[in-house]
Amino acid sequence: MKKKEQLFIKYLELALCLIIITSCNKEIPEPAREEAPQNNTGFGEKAEVETEHYIGELYGGGIVFYVDESKKHGLIVSLQYLSKAATFSNILNAEVGAQARNMTNGKNNTEAIVQQQGHLNSAARLCMDYKGGGYQDWYLPSLNELLKCQEQRLVVYPILLNTPGADPLSSGFEWSSSEVNAEATWGLSCSTMMGPLRILKYAEIKVRAVRAF
Repeated sequence: MKKKEQLFIKYLELALCLIIITSCNKEIPEPAREEAPQNNTGFGEKAEVETEHYIGELYGGGIVFYVDESKKHGLIVSLQYLSKAATFSNILNAEVGAQARNMTNGKNNTEAIVQQQGHLNSAARLCMDYKGGGYQDWYLPSLNELLKCQEQRLVVYPILLNTPGADPLSSGFEWSSSEVNAEATWGLSCSTMMGPLRILKYAEIKVRAVRAF
């Protein structure tokens, strides 16, 4: 009788072992993995990652001369003069009007200048046609945008001087896109601390483009 009991206990132990082994071999499902959100624009392209920028940085086809508080947006001046002797426009005695007298928004001024009736060529058109760095959004700066560049002349000048193919700031006035009246537009010398002057549109002075980022 004892032998039968011992045999029964062995069979029972063996059965329990098989149950445990079978349970351990079952595939344990992996917890669901949460995929990282895709940084897409919704138009099939990844959004551009914004980075901080600084005054004097070679970036975006030129040199950064102004950044806002976020340091992610600002203004860039072209590496070259687009002309060193250009008239403001082929239209010398007719006002563009209020749409070209903005003191801070050169882009709007530029668009208004080239849309003036009878327009053929101008400092504004030179800037719009400029493709520096492969960018196509250059424009003729407003007076206040030129003033910001003038304020940073001691930073901008040596970088231009040491950048191959660039034109350093030189003496003489540059056109802004801020019109004064039918016959004159504001001009400024970015290489000095001279204040802005009202310059007659037939004068032949320098042109330098800017773009925003």
